[in-house]
Amino acid sequence: MKYIIGILFLAANCALAASGDDDYFEKRAEVIEKIQIRMNVPGNKEVLDLMRENGEFIRKSLGASYAGSWVDYDEEDRAYQVIAVTDLAAKNRVHVDYRLEFVEAERNIEQLNAVYSEIERFREENGLRLVIYYVQIEPRINKVLVGAPLVNHERIIGILQNLKLDMNAIQLQEANSTVTLYGKQVVN
Repeated sequence: MKYIIGILFLAANCALAASGDDDYFEKRAEVIEKIQIRMNVPGNKEVLDLMRENGEFIRKSLGASYAGSWVDYDEEDRAYQVIAVTDLAAKNRVHVDYRLEFVEAERNIEQLNAVYSEIERFREENGLRLVIYYVQIEPRINKVLVGAPLVNHERIIGILQNLKLDMNAIQLQEANSTVTLYGKQVVN
């Protein structure tokens, strides 16, 4: 559970830090408050634990149609899992004891991982950490996000095209600074 909460806080901090927003600390407090509210909704802790426990089972059951998953919340802040698949018929292969929603995606997780890995490889091999600040898979939009200063976007587009990557699988985002993480990750 500490792992899930840590990941939620990390995601919130990364998203806010990358936005370069002047109201960073105010928005960060709002995000943290919302996470705390959601964590106190009866049953959410158990559902999040089940999602973590069933992750590998779900990925294996869906096979090549699996395109990622995430936690979402209904209007009463109850947690449920959203799973992206390239074939909606695959959802019949998964049965769990909590709420699931399936959405159709164009690319599976292997395709997204291939794009992600190629960008990361090129970034590392060519010392581009100050040109491309981050690369991450975002299953909600079924794309690989590439964060960089706006001034670098044209150069990055040229690099990505030279790598012969599927440009429809990539979304450039403006990022005003790199994100440095300090501390220790606690995993149960």
